[in-house]
Amino acid sequence: MSFAVAEGQIILATIAQAFSIKLVPGFIVEPVGLITLRAKNGIRVTLAPRLGAQGAGSRR
Repeated sequence: MSFAVAEGQIILATIAQAFSIKLVPGFIVEPVGLITLRAKNGIRVTLAPRLGAQGAGSRR
């Protein structure tokens, strides 16, 4: 695994811990099967801070 992929996974995990991720109301996800399954027009989400979540800068 390349360093950039590993770094991307760590960043995504950090964001997922700090925010609640929800699908935009009314957005329909259309799956497309190529080599892997993906969303036809991407996936639109909203992020809201989790209650009591600490940001990466506030860890001790």
